[in-house]
Amino acid sequence: MAAESVSHGVQPTERSPLLGTTQVGSQDTEHICERSPRFTLPNRRTILLSLLVVGILILGVVVPVVYFVVIPDRLREALNGNGADIRQIHVIDIQNDRIALRVRGLAHNDDVPPVRVTMHPTLFSFLNIAGATQESVKTLKSDMEISEEELRIGSLQFPGLVVPRGAVSVPIDFVSAVEHLNIPLIERLLSSLLKGGEEPMPPQMFRLQASPLMSLQHVGSWVIPLQNNIFFDPSKTSAPDLSQFNITLVDSSYTPNATDPSQLLLFANLSFDNPTVLSFAPQNISVLFSIHYENDRIVDVMIPSSTTQLAQGHNSNATVYGSTVPPEGTMKLMQLVGKYAEGENTTVVLKNFRLEYEQRRASLPWIEDILADMEFEVEIPAPEESDDDGLRRAQTFGINTVKTTGRTRKALSAASRFQNQRKGSS
Repeated sequence: MAAESVSHGVQPTERSPLLGTTQVGSQDTEHICERSPRFTLPNRRTILLSLLVVGILILGVVVPVVYFVVIPDRLREALNGNGADIRQIHVIDIQNDRIALRVRGLAHNDDVPPVRVTMHPTLFSFLNIAGATQESVKTLKSDMEISEEELRIGSLQFPGLVVPRGAVSVPIDFVSAVEHLNIPLIERLLSSLLKGGEEPMPPQMFRLQASPLMSLQHVGSWVIPLQNNIFFDPSKTSAPDLSQFNITLVDSSYTPNATDPSQLLLFANLSFDNPTVLSFAPQNISVLFSIHYENDRIVDVMIPSSTTQLAQGHNSNATVYGSTVPPEGTMKLMQLVGKYAEGENTTVVLKNFRLEYEQRRASLPWIEDILADMEFEVEIPAPEESDDDGLRRAQTFGINTVKTTGRTRKALSAASRFQNQRKGSS
């Protein structure tokens, strides 16, 4: 019994530290849990609700800002900032209410598009704003009562353009027509530009504008206002360098008129280069004008309809016909050629421009009105000794170009001979 008592007495003693420790540890853990804040993980419903709120915010604020502000703004910058390299403007047909043409070029993209961009067919308007400031525009409207509609020169239907994804440049090639021509405005602008005089044309602002529908593939479409301004100051525009045209006399001749020997019938065949972007097809129209020298009309000139066409690059077989105006015209022409051969610079005036139409060709009165006011003063530089074409032009009229002395005398003698022939025939 004693042993059992001892045994029973010792067993609790051996386990008591472990049991005691366990109890104390449990109490400490309970105290720590009581002191620490509780953290509850959100359930799935809460997470989904939060994502839904964020999605609504994105769809309601961010997406509309991007869709209605950012993308249209980038498209507007691209349309108004990107340039086009026009390679050719080919006039196909000219009528009183429209000008049919073909345009070729290359459109450059400053910002390479990440998706395919489409410009749908749209109407481009070409406007003229007289002067370079808004103040001058207001003055023009108040003084001359010109409306916005009257400032429009014409409009052109653009067939549209597709810009592939990642394209740096896109070729342009389309056929269209400039319509709604403002003939009075065109006549006034061209007359002011060509006549000059005491009241030269003031600086002009031209504006090309449209509102095309632009589409981004798989994104959407927007109507984007487009506006490009072109400033033109005639006072800072110099005449073209004629040396770039490489005008060459291929053949020439003159013969006395069988019915009036005092009148010379002239012929010339020319070749030249056209370095500009402008070209035009035959229009079944002949151009006539007169050459004046020292205030006298000396030669009437006709450019036949077969020659009234212009190609880019080299042009050959350009034919010109002329006839002197008797009786003074022949003598004046010989004086002019004599001075030219003598080595003197001479000046002539081209004016009295008019048109002659082939059968079934509609007349163009608005172009006739513009041509009627045109006058060009042309300086003919004297040929150098190495100028074979210049010397040959003088030789055409029987002038000795081997010796520099006596050229004028020979020219005057030839003119007197024609004059005497005229008197004898009369």
